[in-house]
Amino acid sequence: MRQNKKPRIEPSQISEQGTDKYGENISSGIKCFLLMLGAGGFVALILWQLPNLANFILAIKG
Repeated sequence: MRQNKKPRIEPSQISEQGTDKYGENISSGIKCFLLMLGAGGFVALILWQLPNLANFILAIKG
């Protein structure tokens, strides 16, 4: 059994500034996830429509 186990922190022991900091971290993580999800969707949309775009450009040139 481990001797140097960290004591469990109860919710009442966390300061308000600490919870604000963790809330900001969670918020920025969710914001980053949604941004990357949108960027991935945009790239997927471009790659999905790339053959149509190439045909359109060739039709305009020819």
